[in-house]
Amino acid sequence: MQNLLIRLQGMNLYPSVAPIRFFSAPGAEEEEAVPEDMETEELFQALATKKMPGPRCRWQRSRWQRFCPVALYQGILAYGRPELTVGFLGHIFCLSKPEYLTDFVRNPRPYLLPPQPRPPFRVVIVGPTSSGKSTIVRLLAEQYRARVIDLVGMLQEEHDAVLTKRLADVEAETEVAVIAEVKERHEQEMLTLRENKLTQNATDNISGVIAQELEQEAMDTVAQELTDDTQESNLLIPVDKNHPEVKTRVREALNKAKQLPVELDVNIYVDALRAAVEEAEEQLLMAIRSQIGIMRCSATCPLQDHFLHAGLDGVGSRLRFFTRVAVPARGDSVG
Repeated sequence: MQNLLIRLQGMNLYPSVAPIRFFSAPGAEEEEAVPEDMETEELFQALATKKMPGPRCRWQRSRWQRFCPVALYQGILAYGRPELTVGFLGHIFCLSKPEYLTDFVRNPRPYLLPPQPRPPFRVVIVGPTSSGKSTIVRLLAEQYRARVIDLVGMLQEEHDAVLTKRLADVEAETEVAVIAEVKERHEQEMLTLRENKLTQNATDNISGVIAQELEQEAMDTVAQELTDDTQESNLLIPVDKNHPEVKTRVREALNKAKQLPVELDVNIYVDALRAAVEEAEEQLLMAIRSQIGIMRCSATCPLQDHFLHAGLDGVGSRLRFFTRVAVPARGDSVG
């Protein structure tokens, strides 16, 4: 690393202009009062004459306005915070996170070179159910070599577990409620039948001394007695989960429960999405290491983090850089 620094010092390179931070970092000796919730116009007017690089050299707005250049470089639209504003090459830049401020101060060039500022590209595919939205997404991802993060597919096991638990709870609760309801109704009907029988027996005893009833009335009485006996036998069937009415009611409750959407905890979605993004970033870093061709050895290891942060655009062509530091690029021979 020391040899590399000595070589760079002998290349007649001019020191780069460092960004100027308008407000001191928290915990500094002379900590300034940082304005909160300032409007964009008010913020730029206040910073235009603050720490001017020279007489009559007011700070100007950049093409990024108040959007964070580091976040926009990553495809994210994020407003910068007043306490994280910096001045660079006569323009004002607002950063949204302290780590973005650190990256920007270390090397702002990758975030400012064309085609930046480039608005993030967003595509929304809408349509009715079963119209082929998922198929179009997969085809677009295949065409542009993008990755599809399907949270529904990733969380299918959690979805099935929650649905199974819900159906089991609904089945148990419905069985208990329906069994209690049917038993109570049967008890009321049995009580009513017994009262009717007692009344009928008393009537028969009183009417025993009276003349016999007409034949049609006798036949109706016999039919009524048969109906009462059949109804009483039906009421004597034990009421449990195998009872026909209980089965029907439980099946209806399960069908309704299946139609309700399954809502998982928000943290489950966040953790799954974070894991997918981290995996994609790791694959991207591996691709960058493979493209740059830097191996983890004592000669080139200190440069790897610089390449990963600054990118190839920050230091010129790969061949030119390796020629400067006398490290052969991949495919080149040492002269």
